[in-house]
Amino acid sequence: MTGDEDVVSIVVAPMFLADVPLVFPLLQLHDPDLSMRAWRRRGARLAQTGEPKKNGVILARYAKWHGPCGAAFYRVGSENARRKRLLSVEVVTVAMLGSVWPVMQALTRASTRIALRMGCDETRFHVGTKDQALISRLCADGFADGVILLHKNLTSPELAKN
Repeated sequence: MTGDEDVVSIVVAPMFLADVPLVFPLLQLHDPDLSMRAWRRRGARLAQTGEPKKNGVILARYAKWHGPCGAAFYRVGSENARRKRLLSVEVVTVAMLGSVWPVMQALTRASTRIALRMGCDETRFHVGTKDQALISRLCADGFADGVILLHKNLTSPELAKN
């Protein structure tokens, strides 16, 4: 990219069936053990076919690039106690050579539009990064840094105990 890295044209659209194989390399960055066969089955269920779905995937692309550079998995649900409808974005994978901000911003804005269209009161966007600059930018865009999510990979001895 030349010039300001934030001035890029990112297009976000739902994932369709034809996009499923194109998304696979992105998902392998997030989950290297994912098989193409398993992804094709799951991707086919999540692909947009017409009416907006309560579970789906949105893809970010450079405006003139065929393959996706970002993917976000969302689902619409209800809070248990308050029965508030919310859109939760659980898995976000971005492959960029520069700042991920333009793609993250495009995905968060698209998720907000989906939440509004689906009648949600809230959007939760889970990001798996400790990049304080990115988190600060998301907070400046209206998200609140209010949840601490800890992650642990289980080792073979721990798995053998069960």
